[in-house]
Amino acid sequence: MKLTKKDVQEVCDAYEVGKVKEFKLIPSGIINYNFKVKTDKGEFIVRKLGYRLNNKYWNRQKKLEILILNYLHEHKFPYPTPMFLKNKNGNLISLIKGNLYEVYPRIKGRKISKLNEKKRESIARALAVYHKFVSKFVIPKEFKKIDNYGWIRKKYAKIKNIIPKSKLDNLALSNVGFFEELLNRVLNLDLNKGLLITHSDFNKGNVVFIGDEISGILDFENVRYEPKVNDLLKIIRPDKPKFNQFLKFYRKYGRLSKAEEKNILAAAILKNCNMFWWSYFGMKKKPELRYPTLLRTIKKTKVYWELWRKNER
Repeated sequence: MKLTKKDVQEVCDAYEVGKVKEFKLIPSGIINYNFKVKTDKGEFIVRKLGYRLNNKYWNRQKKLEILILNYLHEHKFPYPTPMFLKNKNGNLISLIKGNLYEVYPRIKGRKISKLNEKKRESIARALAVYHKFVSKFVIPKEFKKIDNYGWIRKKYAKIKNIIPKSKLDNLALSNVGFFEELLNRVLNLDLNKGLLITHSDFNKGNVVFIGDEISGILDFENVRYEPKVNDLLKIIRPDKPKFNQFLKFYRKYGRLSKAEEKNILAAAILKNCNMFWWSYFGMKKKPELRYPTLLRTIKKTKVYWELWRKNER
């Protein structure tokens, strides 16, 4: 995705954030395009949305994202989060040359690729604090619907009907039966413990650090009403030894019932059942990642399944 300096300046003019000095694309992200922009008024993030708001799902998600961010800001959540600016017309989102944009002041800090023990504890603490804050959020009825994931079966049915023309097709076809069986198993369990509005994409790519401490939490675009254990699954894989350490840190600052902890592996499998179809049909921004993402999802899920079977014996 390329934007010219003129394109970026047009967005900055809409939000009155100054004259562009320099900008660059932030390479992470699989749906939106984010740009770090420095102007004579400061540093900002310009986000070009990778979807349309006439899409029912994304329209709903955007509303909930804004509600949660406003709630955190109003209730003095101790970690900086994106604070979207209004444009000249008083809107948070701008339509410019057929594209949708948002702008917010850049949060200080840097992303990291590896977590040491102090950083893992910092993330666990931040997540526990987030859960404590949102547990008091009064959820509007329209957002309090529990996703039972039964709709995934329709995605699997579509995969079964494809005529294989690539190694991606063959990989999906040879594994869809396995995932369908797992989906049926986990949907028979009661996984809906500790329900609240999760961040849903809480991983090291969506936090920034100053030293060993988190200085900001990013990307609330996937917030949803679901069990809070789901937020623990993207920091460290639950089959890795350091996950137990992370869980211990979380317990130090937050609370998990025995039932919630028992559901961790099943929740991870359900997440991967969702990721399986999305790795095949989704990822339109980076289609070259479909095959390696699908392969990685299959391998992880098989490990989780073996662990789950072992624990259930």
